[in-house]
Amino acid sequence: MSQSGRKSRTTAPRLRDRRLSVLLVMLAATSLGGCKLVEAIENLTNPNVASSRTLSLRTSPSTLPEGGGDVELEATVRVGDAPEAGVPVTFHSSGGTFVNGATASTDSDGKARVTLRITASVEVSASMSAAGVTVAESVSTTITVGDDVVPDGTVQFEISTKPKPAESDEPVVIEVKARNSSDGSWAAGVLRIEFGDGKKVTIEDFNQKATVQHTYREPSIFNLVVSLTDSDGKLSRETMPLKVIDGTTTEITFSAATADWYAREDLEFTVKLTEGNGRKGSGRISIDWGDGRSTKLGEIVGTAKVTHLYRERGSYRAMATVTTDSGKTSAASFRIRIGDPISIDGTLVANQSAWVGEPVAFVFTATRSDGERATGDLNVSFADGSAAQRYSVTSTSTRFEHTFSQEGTFTVTANYTDDDGRKAKSSIRITATIQDDGGGGGGGGGGGGADAINASSLTYLHANVANWAVTSTTTSVSVTKDQICIHHTKAGQWQDIGGVEGNPWIVANIGGTWYAGTYEWLRPGQVCKSIAVPQEFPDTAHSIGPHVKRSPLSSWVPKPGETVYFFVSTLARDSKRNGDQRSNLVKVIWPY
Repeated sequence: MSQSGRKSRTTAPRLRDRRLSVLLVMLAATSLGGCKLVEAIENLTNPNVASSRTLSLRTSPSTLPEGGGDVELEATVRVGDAPEAGVPVTFHSSGGTFVNGATASTDSDGKARVTLRITASVEVSASMSAAGVTVAESVSTTITVGDDVVPDGTVQFEISTKPKPAESDEPVVIEVKARNSSDGSWAAGVLRIEFGDGKKVTIEDFNQKATVQHTYREPSIFNLVVSLTDSDGKLSRETMPLKVIDGTTTEITFSAATADWYAREDLEFTVKLTEGNGRKGSGRISIDWGDGRSTKLGEIVGTAKVTHLYRERGSYRAMATVTTDSGKTSAASFRIRIGDPISIDGTLVANQSAWVGEPVAFVFTATRSDGERATGDLNVSFADGSAAQRYSVTSTSTRFEHTFSQEGTFTVTANYTDDDGRKAKSSIRITATIQDDGGGGGGGGGGGGADAINASSLTYLHANVANWAVTSTTTSVSVTKDQICIHHTKAGQWQDIGGVEGNPWIVANIGGTWYAGTYEWLRPGQVCKSIAVPQEFPDTAHSIGPHVKRSPLSSWVPKPGETVYFFVSTLARDSKRNGDQRSNLVKVIWPY
């Protein structure tokens, strides 16, 4: 996301002088529907891009024997350290003929190549233009033709410089190695190094390698020319572009944690200052957020972080500018897209009636508009004189229980605050009454006594057990995603037939009718069943219906807060019988 806002001394003035002509061309292109052309011109002439663009030129070979021949011209375009692909480069020569034209586009490595045919020495260069405006130029170099010059490859040079990039007014170390290409042996002779700034050095007794220092006074791209004359008087030469930067220039990079964010949400930005020599830079920072607001960070050294909140959705260009003690300024900018703000929704559910003295199960479901998991704190007021309770929300649904100690209709209110301070609220009215049959039941547990629902009013999908003797008391029921446990006082006491003693039952209301069906077999003494099999039914909510295997329960999936009933009986799923006995029905609020 970040781009250097640094301006080179050679490029920025040209761009300022040519802004008017570029604008006129862009307007003309727009009127003709040339949107893609305008975009290409903007990319090539963008000052923030142009300031860090380099265009270098390499020739292979750089010398030819008498009569000349073909030379490959290779231009490399880079923006900072990254190659720039798909841009046209035009090559220029003082003579000769371009074999397939003088223009080529850069490939994915930022390289463009053409072939030049010459018979005499020529001077060559390369340039990039947009709408008639030159946006980058290379340093010129000479290709020499003569009978005292041997083709490249007779001697192979290895040229390295340190540091990279070199800095003006600071020494750069240049190391040259040379080998004979015929056998790889070290080459010897008279070595000449032309630094490209009018200075040169000659080493008479060169052998294998040489190391020299040179100081460039101005930032630019220089052609470093290395030549070696061997003992037979033959000359080999190689040219290498050398980039020299202003070592005192402070580069600024500006980035955000993400390119896409949400309105009314704090977003973190990073500003980093670096001097040309790689050390931490310093300066006074001001930021234009692009939404009509700005921030002044004052003096920073190295890296600073700052947050900003965009109030409305849209696309914004944020720009950070650094001013150094010397008064120089540099800027970096990027575009950020701001979408609709994240909203939180909460839903509280429970059975609309409850027994006094029995726990009622509530389920609160929190959802975010962006689909991410909601986490935070939930404060619940039960409006019955009891203290409000606080729960930690760590998953989409949060289950909790409350026992009302008196009759009445109460408004239970859940106030949710997520980890980022967003809020949601949900409430329901629930009526608590005193049981008149002394029986058990209750959400998520309960037990004992008569049925909490009239067993004779149910539609049975297996054996009708309404009139079977209630010989066992259901003491508690627990429902999780992995299993259902129905604890009762006769577990392990009913007759064992073929390794099983009974069946667990589920009762659910579908379309206004209460249906009862068994969903498994119970071994002697077994009260818990894991029914999340096969894999297409990953939890008890999705497994219980398919295990009943009788319509309409076979396709039924319970919902959070839905009222169901559980009980157990002796064998009732098929024709096998071991006695006509069952436990009482117990009410449960489905928990997830």
